[in-house]
Amino acid sequence: MSLHTWSVQPSVNFAPLIEEIKLVQDALKKERDDLILLDGELDKIITRGQRLQGKSHNNFVNNEWEEPIAVLVFACNRADALTQHVKKLIA
Repeated sequence: MSLHTWSVQPSVNFAPLIEEIKLVQDALKKERDDLILLDGELDKIITRGQRLQGKSHNNFVNNEWEEPIAVLVFACNRADALTQHVKKLIA
């Protein structure tokens, strides 16, 4: 009994496909790493926001606001002009 060795030559070259798969895998890894970094940044922002919210509730000391408040004063003898300026500032 003789064994015959078959040599199969694929008609399709898989090397370019394999290289493309590697490129996609590398891109996915980079995207995953970027998402991990963004998740960490988001956690920092949320933590900072929570601290700021907690701080804003504690700014009253003896029923007085402890931080300075900016005040803008207009002097105008035309009520319509003053109204328009205030509307622009609010917008």
